[in-house]
Amino acid sequence: MTAVAAKLIAPGDVLAASLDYRFDHARMANEILGAADFFIDTPPYQWQVTKGLAGEIPFRSASREDYVRIDSYGNDGVERRKLRSAKVFYLRNSTVNDVRRDPRFSVNKNLPHGSWFWRPELAQRIRYTISAIESLPFRHIGLVRSFVCKDTFMPTHRDTVPDAAGRYDLDRALGISLIPSTGDVGMLIWDEARKKVRELAGHCLMFDDSKWHGVPMTRGARITLRIFGELDFESVQQHFAHVQRS
Repeated sequence: MTAVAAKLIAPGDVLAASLDYRFDHARMANEILGAADFFIDTPPYQWQVTKGLAGEIPFRSASREDYVRIDSYGNDGVERRKLRSAKVFYLRNSTVNDVRRDPRFSVNKNLPHGSWFWRPELAQRIRYTISAIESLPFRHIGLVRSFVCKDTFMPTHRDTVPDAAGRYDLDRALGISLIPSTGDVGMLIWDEARKKVRELAGHCLMFDDSKWHGVPMTRGARITLRIFGELDFESVQQHFAHVQRS
């Protein structure tokens, strides 16, 4: 048990945490990059860019100039500019909704954790990655999605939107990220209580995605595996290396 983990923390009190799990990051990165034929070009929504530029989101994850030149997705489809965006793909599929036909994250993020299974057409190519994910403290693993940012950034956004009273399903918002390749940057997340941006570095992170977050301009490839499911929170906090409270 780490010194940080010695004091029990409630799930809702965690903004973000770095975890002390150790994996063969180079091997995992090679597996993900070896599945490049599954990558889907996934530009950010235009509203993320527009609101970021207008100051209607608490912070911008990259410079104003980079926001202006990144591709985006709006009412008329993809608008190409000078900077490509993240490549995204699902490592698991669902019996409820086939992610190959309907990759919308807003839909798939709300599917039952128990409906997900490793994609058979992909599983043999990412065997080590699967074993690493399955060793994490989940009672049930649900959605797993990969993001590859190569010399680009992810605009500030949030994936779980609280209702008007600030309520949301923490079970859907709190997930673990394995980051086999960091792109020499950390993740940025907004600390509303202290009105400041926090940077979270490392290869294994946990954070609440109802909070505004993003990735600054990478230097080379940053690979993130975002993992959701039914977390065994008592077990995971035994691996807290550093925690930022809400």
